Amino acid sequence: MSNIVFTTRMKKNEAGFTLLELMIASLMSLVILGLLAHVFRSQQKEFDTHTELNTMQANGRGATEFIARSVQNAGFNVKRGTRFLSASDHSITAVYDSDNDTIIQNNEVITYTIANTWDGTINDNFSFVSYFDVDGDGAIESTENPLINVEMTASGPPFNLYKVTPDATGTGIERNLIAKNIDNMIIKYYDRDANLLPVMNDTDDDGIGDIAFDADNDGNPDSGNWTFQIPIAELNDIRKVEIEILARSRNPSPREVTSSGNYAPGSLAAVTSGSTAYSDLFSRDDFTAQMAPRNLVMAPWGNIDIVATPATVNCPTPGTVTATLLDKNGQAVPATELAFTATGTGITLGSPTANTDSNGDRTTTVVFDYSTPFLTSTVSASAQVIDITGESRPVYNATPVGFTFGGGNFNEPFDGSQTIAWDDLVLGTGFEIPPGQEYFTSSLPGPGVLVGSVNGCAPWQDYIVQTNVSNPTGTFTDDQESYGIILRHQDQDNYNWARVKYFAFGSGTYVVEVGRTIAGTDTPYASVPISISPYDNTEPYTLKAQVQGTEIKAKFWWNDPGTPGTDEPTTWQVTGTNNDFTSGKFGVITTNDTFQFDDLSLENAPPTL
Repeated sequence: MSNIVFTTRMKKNEAGFTLLELMIASLMSLVILGLLAHVFRSQQKEFDTHTELNTMQANGRGATEFIARSVQNAGFNVKRGTRFLSASDHSITAVYDSDNDTIIQNNEVITYTIANTWDGTINDNFSFVSYFDVDGDGAIESTENPLINVEMTASGPPFNLYKVTPDATGTGIERNLIAKNIDNMIIKYYDRDANLLPVMNDTDDDGIGDIAFDADNDGNPDSGNWTFQIPIAELNDIRKVEIEILARSRNPSPREVTSSGNYAPGSLAAVTSGSTAYSDLFSRDDFTAQMAPRNLVMAPWGNIDIVATPATVNCPTPGTVTATLLDKNGQAVPATELAFTATGTGITLGSPTANTDSNGDRTTTVVFDYSTPFLTSTVSASAQVIDITGESRPVYNATPVGFTFGGGNFNEPFDGSQTIAWDDLVLGTGFEIPPGQEYFTSSLPGPGVLVGSVNGCAPWQDYIVQTNVSNPTGTFTDDQESYGIILRHQDQDNYNWARVKYFAFGSGTYVVEVGRTIAGTDTPYASVPISISPYDNTEPYTLKAQVQGTEIKAKFWWNDPGTPGTDEPTTWQVTGTNNDFTSGKFGVITTNDTFQFDDLSLENAPPTL
């Protein structure tokens, strides 16, 4: 009975909702969805608004920061030209050595300017002369001063801020987008007395500069022109820069809030838009900054840029020093007497005093007599320039010039790493480096004929030479046969030497001797029998010789590390007096046999004898 009642009730519930109930439920759902959509749209607008504002502020702050950094660094390590190469109401070009390598490259000549595009109708352009290392040789010559021309299109706000640099050749420009949607930008310049530059901008003669526009840079404000350029003569007078940037959102405000305001009369936005007022749905924000260049010229009337080429002179190449006389604006001062002086003994300057050429340059040669192995000389340049008052003012600069025997101590392992080539003497068939990596006589012309090879620098005076020598065939037994070191070489018939020589008389004697060859004739200064017993031709031995002043010394030993008694002798074994040659190259020499030379070294700073 209970089961029947339950079934009946279930059938009654199958009737469901009525049409009225469904209509009421649908209406309520639509109301709720509408409310949710409204909330979503409101939140979406708020999100879009914040995104637009954040982007706008990032553009404004970024634009201000980029320009401020260039202004503050302008002039760092700049020797030619001014710290600012151009300056106008909406662009500025600064130069500074950003990588601190003392040389200005093309990417260190930086222009910031606002524009719309670069490929439309050109209605804004300016140019300036820039000094930078065009040929990439590490120096800036007076001829490396290309004219940089910047052309762009300014059709109306909003603009973009671009970073512009000369290309590496100086024949074009490279540009990078820094910030978008810059509604307007005004740059103002002040001198040390806080007067607005350029000076002609005081149009009403009230002592306060007005924003006037001198597009042709003739010193007279032009009606309707929207750009002024600071004259070259006033660029070095800039002591403070003020930036005013008006940033704009990319899209209209989602809140549909009207933004109204005014562009400064005569500014780029006002002229290109045709109106000084704006009223639209775009959001805007102002960004202002004041900054000063930190690198001011010490001598306000001029300077000397002085460069040594090369900075370290390796014998026998002479050095040169070039000085460029510049006025306070970094421009060349021609036809002005400039004098060079140098410190240190043995330094000779070519034409110490002469006039600068049309580029303001003066070059002199710097020659060292190599009386000492190493020397750093200070070469100075001085001149007098006329300042703005008409008075003559001194200008001075100096640079170090180093001299060495040819790159420091000479080491020749005979493994192909030495870059200074050996020269065979015209006495035989010469030397070669075999697969075993030792320097040896490649073939022999016959008994008594010399085979030699020289290296180094003719002005070298005092030095020590050491080399390992062996005779792998063990045939070093012919009378008058020798091998050794050439010292103070003049030519194939004139030089000093230190050598080991064999005399066949009696039981045979090996001697160490020092001497000379003049006009092809050998004359020993002194000799001593070698102290090594027994002497084995096939073993490697070390021969060491020194020339200093009028003395020549030598020593000879069996150099076998780890074997007692084979260390270098503490004293020289033979000494001779040389009154023939005071300087010259060094080398190796043999007669009538195959000898192998290895691990040759030269010490060009010998101790005092």
